[in-house]
Amino acid sequence: MSLNVCVQCGAKVRRLIRKLQFDNYCLEKCPDCQQEADRFLEYERNLKILNILLCNPQIYRHIFFNHDTIKKIGKYCILFTLCLLFMLYWHQSRERNIQLGLVNLTPAAFVAQSLNRTAAETFSVMNQTDCIDNCSISLNQRKLKILSTIDLSLVKKTAVQHLSYILTVVVITYLIKKFQFMRRSTLQAKTNVQNFELFMRIWYVFILSNVGLLGIGIEVVWNYPPLFFVILRTYSFYSNFICIGAIINLQIEKLISVFIIMAGYFASQACLSLYTSNGFGSFGSTIMTAFSRDIDNLSSLQDAEMY
Repeated sequence: MSLNVCVQCGAKVRRLIRKLQFDNYCLEKCPDCQQEADRFLEYERNLKILNILLCNPQIYRHIFFNHDTIKKIGKYCILFTLCLLFMLYWHQSRERNIQLGLVNLTPAAFVAQSLNRTAAETFSVMNQTDCIDNCSISLNQRKLKILSTIDLSLVKKTAVQHLSYILTVVVITYLIKKFQFMRRSTLQAKTNVQNFELFMRIWYVFILSNVGLLGIGIEVVWNYPPLFFVILRTYSFYSNFICIGAIINLQIEKLISVFIIMAGYFASQACLSLYTSNGFGSFGSTIMTAFSRDIDNLSSLQDAEMY
């Protein structure tokens, strides 16, 4: 879905690369700004990641408009979204444990308490008394115990709060871009066929703009204060603002970007309030209660089979 857009000024260009003699190629210049239309075509991946960290709007235009069709873009979106949610879950779990006094403020103590139970259950699947016949029973029982140690209420809270923000921003941006493409008769047939790819591209670029939140992982070696997460969150919002402005590509892109981010923020807070007030959290709690009861029953049955 390459649309050939100048990454500098956002103007439409006929082509990005011009072929010379003897199979040589050069970057085409934009007729409006007289600069290279897309210099990122010659950049390595490391330089592109650096430009994303620097909140360069040109790199977002390159990825969204001029990048070739990514065959596995759906898998990348799911993978990056899960990594982002895991980091946010880790932060909320750390903050809650600190408030409850369940964990020391040192990074080693927090990491040890966070991973000790899961690691212990994983690496102690078999012991000297287990035999081959009881191996599968022990494996299943250990997996159930690992699932039961995860704080599913905090997982749901993290997913509700942050997925609602991501979905709101992506859907509003998709509707705006869809309206822009519908006004262009030359692109109407093309975008009607590739609606899903357009939606996934917006999701993909927006998830990349949240790369600053991966800095939560620095807690492994440094006990960051609460102000550090505020800085990360502010940086993430600013990166989202630059990303949406580059995708919208209008004269009033800054105003629209602020509106979209504010809409996503209020939507996430509304969904979180609805969840905490048992608006739709009661249904989830009922399911989790039944799930925990089934785990206990299955564990007792497996213990009876072993003996």
